[in-house]
Amino acid sequence: MGIQTIQDLLGLPLPDIAKRFDIDLVNYTGRLTGQFKHPVEFYHPPEHFRQYLELLFDIENIDWLQKPLTRLFRQLEVFLKLRDKVAFELSLTLHQRDHGDKSVSFHSAQGDYLAEKWQALSALTLENIQLDGAVSGLTLSIIRADEVQVHEHDLFSGVKGRQTALELISTLQAKLGQHSVTSLTLTDDPRPEYATQPSAPTATESPKVNAHLPIKLRPSLLFNSPIPLEEKVSVVVGPERIVSGWWDGNPVKRDYYVARSEHGQWLWVFRTEDKQWFIHGQFS
Repeated sequence: MGIQTIQDLLGLPLPDIAKRFDIDLVNYTGRLTGQFKHPVEFYHPPEHFRQYLELLFDIENIDWLQKPLTRLFRQLEVFLKLRDKVAFELSLTLHQRDHGDKSVSFHSAQGDYLAEKWQALSALTLENIQLDGAVSGLTLSIIRADEVQVHEHDLFSGVKGRQTALELISTLQAKLGQHSVTSLTLTDDPRPEYATQPSAPTATESPKVNAHLPIKLRPSLLFNSPIPLEEKVSVVVGPERIVSGWWDGNPVKRDYYVARSEHGQWLWVFRTEDKQWFIHGQFS
């Protein structure tokens, strides 16, 4: 074609380029020369919150960190409020003199931006932290943040209590640890051992349970493993036969009864194919 350089290409009129090449090269050349208008996508780097505070003197008592932390949390509140966001996880780095850095995580199940909320959660979390040396500085950063979530309340019931369910979860996680707080999710498995499964307390999706299944009497306390029945009881309700689990290698074939002991205790007992009796739970 006699085109060796970009200058040779740009020197040709667009109609001539269209006769020789496909439309993609025509559009690309038109954008290079500014003859064709096209939208420009600007890159906006993600915003990060990371604030360092150098302490006026070394602190060896972790309780004394609350006051300098208040200053960092107020800066965090302004940052989140201007962007209409809430933070779900924060990271606090304790810069220890001669002992390296120690990282501490703060979690909020509901998401908060207020400094006083994070101040309360941090106080509970720092109770379980042991310092290796004197702290000379603090660095607070956001690990996970998102848009503000609207929590709807029933108009007639109103808001009950001072804490929502997610706020209570955040308080328990800050006190006991994030992995020490779980909730139970119902399943469709008829076997009592697998009728519930542990799940994260902040999980929004749960396995769907068939709403058309009949409501059956179940004890409020279920033992981890059945206990042999060694006392005399009177059967009141039953039997309820449960035959299941043949598909996963844990088959169950039992006849369940609601029984009452001589001491007036209501028990959930079952009988196996071998005519053996066990206690699986107690009613409140």
